[in-house]
Amino acid sequence: MEVRHFKLIATIADAGSLTRAAERLCLTQSALSHQLKEIEGQLQTKLFDRVNKRLVLNGAGNILLRSSRSIIELIEKTRKDINRHLVGETGEIRLSTQCYTCYHWLPEIIKKFQSEYPNVEITIRTNGPKRPIEEVLAGKLDLAIVYTKLENRNLEYTELFTDELVAVVPSSSPLSAKAFLKPTDFVDQAFYTASPNFEEGKFNVDFLKASNVRPKKVVYVQLTEAILQMVRAGLGITVITKWLMKPYLGDQGLTVVRLGRSGLKRRWYVGTLSNDRPAYISAFIRHIKDGVFL
Repeated sequence: MEVRHFKLIATIADAGSLTRAAERLCLTQSALSHQLKEIEGQLQTKLFDRVNKRLVLNGAGNILLRSSRSIIELIEKTRKDINRHLVGETGEIRLSTQCYTCYHWLPEIIKKFQSEYPNVEITIRTNGPKRPIEEVLAGKLDLAIVYTKLENRNLEYTELFTDELVAVVPSSSPLSAKAFLKPTDFVDQAFYTASPNFEEGKFNVDFLKASNVRPKKVVYVQLTEAILQMVRAGLGITVITKWLMKPYLGDQGLTVVRLGRSGLKRRWYVGTLSNDRPAYISAFIRHIKDGVFL
């Protein structure tokens, strides 16, 4: 049976006659009668009895009517749900970032976005993969906020902003008097990091490894505040984004020093699949572009 058959049964039941049902369905009475016989032929039973010139559902007809109404209602709900999904009213955004520092400004972006799209659920993978853009390509994430691009014709990137990585050293250290640090300045230092992906990070790949340098030891500490306490105590040094140090610039125990003569900068992007994406994902990217002030 087809959807039109279910609609036909419901219409005849409501109208009470073939003539009125045919008018509502914009069919001739002959065409409607033919379709009804087709349904009864498939089910091998009559569905209506004639009572005082009216068509009245019999037992089999009432069973089919209940199913018909349920099916019609479900189809209509499905159509509306798909329409809401396409225009961005409902859905899900699965995201991850290449660096933990994004989570300092991301919550405020999400808050503003969800005031516009309250029915879009956002799932954040804070302990995401080393290369989240590959998860986008595999369909496991909807978008990734990254500074390392994977060139692939199935991926689309939207440029967001540029930030700068800086070294944070104890103010009592001789390093604090330097105009900038060189890779060799890290050779005899304990290096504190909040990133579990230190080996894949831009500082290690583009600054240290490029000069075949590695710190004396790398210590993972989850919290930025705890790392800065370690640096303040003279136990080592760290590298974080310059904007993240703004609240600590008046701290007499910490000094910010540039990495290299020209500084070490990262250009950030949002990576998504290049096929048609729901309106709410485009809106979320717009909120990021408009809302991040570093």
